[in-house]
Amino acid sequence: MRLAFITPSFFGYEESIAQAFRDRGVQVDRFDERPSNSAVSRAVLRVAPKLAARRVRAHFDDIVRQMSEHRYDALLIIKGENLPPYVLRAFSERNPNAVRIFYTFDSLANSGRCVDLFPDLDVRYSFDRGDVAARDDLRYKSLFFAREFAEVRGRERAFDASFVGTLHSDRYSFYHGVVRSLRPERCFAFFYSPARWYFALQRVFDRRMRGIAAREVSVDKMPRSRVAEVFGSSRAVVDYQRPGQDGLTMRTFEALGSGAALITANRAILDESFYDPARILVVPRDADSIDGDAVREWVSTLDDEWSAEDFDQYGIDAWVGEFLRDVTPGGDV
Repeated sequence: MRLAFITPSFFGYEESIAQAFRDRGVQVDRFDERPSNSAVSRAVLRVAPKLAARRVRAHFDDIVRQMSEHRYDALLIIKGENLPPYVLRAFSERNPNAVRIFYTFDSLANSGRCVDLFPDLDVRYSFDRGDVAARDDLRYKSLFFAREFAEVRGRERAFDASFVGTLHSDRYSFYHGVVRSLRPERCFAFFYSPARWYFALQRVFDRRMRGIAAREVSVDKMPRSRVAEVFGSSRAVVDYQRPGQDGLTMRTFEALGSGAALITANRAILDESFYDPARILVVPRDADSIDGDAVREWVSTLDDEWSAEDFDQYGIDAWVGEFLRDVTPGGDV
């Protein structure tokens, strides 16, 4: 089986997904849906895509050319925010029997240009139950955890709570609202911004950022292996999804997959089959409304010997396997 895989780069997960396919014997040709992943280029593509139209066209023309050199059994598109429909049509003309699959890890409210692709797709998935409920052409499929997070299970829990993630919206104040009654030396926080200039603009235009010191923000991504080590060393991981988004974040699955518990603002988790109040604490999004003493008491009752093996159905290998069943019903490959 040969798979064409068009995806944005997102913290190295795109390569982990490609490798999970390859480990099942699939030949994977991966293409980045962005011509550049610099902070400036990504901002232009989101805010003023017409400014980059010529460069984007040349980028996708090259992808069409590369895909024309092979025959494919399937196409997997992730997010598709910048993918022009003509690329999908060109693929279909050359590969009329290929199964065309779409997945998004963003809400349509935040990233809605992908709907232009929907008429030319066979299977469409979203991680956002709200979008799935609103549209009959979407299926629900959660995110996953990568293999690194299963490998850190059973470590000594050096932190009572930790947070690792991109700095946006109220994340900073939310984290501090959660840990306000915990011992500071047993808490860990890592806030990421794509560039110093970007963080400087955030501080100018977003009052929520003005009290955050530059030393508290990193412009270097934390390697996923290190994220896994932090989560494996944490009794609980703090999670805060973007406003307007109901889908469960990658951190949800990474935390639980590593054996840590979860403290989250996302009430959508209450509807999941794996919801367990002994392992998952749902708190208000408003930092001032969080009961810090209740958080401290809940953390103190956590069972650090909890086994995460039953959660492996949300690992990357099972996640990839579901796509393969779309291509070959009744089997993985």
